[in-house]
Amino acid sequence: MPWALLIILGVWILLILLTRYVSVASIAASFVLPFATWFTTSHDIGLTAVTGAMAFLASANTAANIQRLLDGTEHRIRFKRRRFAP
Repeated sequence: MPWALLIILGVWILLILLTRYVSVASIAASFVLPFATWFTTSHDIGLTAVTGAMAFLASANTAANIQRLLDGTEHRIRFKRRRFAP
């Protein structure tokens, strides 16, 4: 399912750049995976069901991340390098 992988990778990268939260990008990518599978595999019900189950299992382990996001305590990625004083 290379096309589905490219779609969810694009979603993941876009959300990392927009939000700087790995957890938001990962949750969204896992949510999109079954839909990307459905549309890129000519509506293969078996693969869609498997990726749907994978997305459910992935999201079941994110309750702590979601709580940290709601509390505002989730860590963000920093893209800038720190400058060291000479």
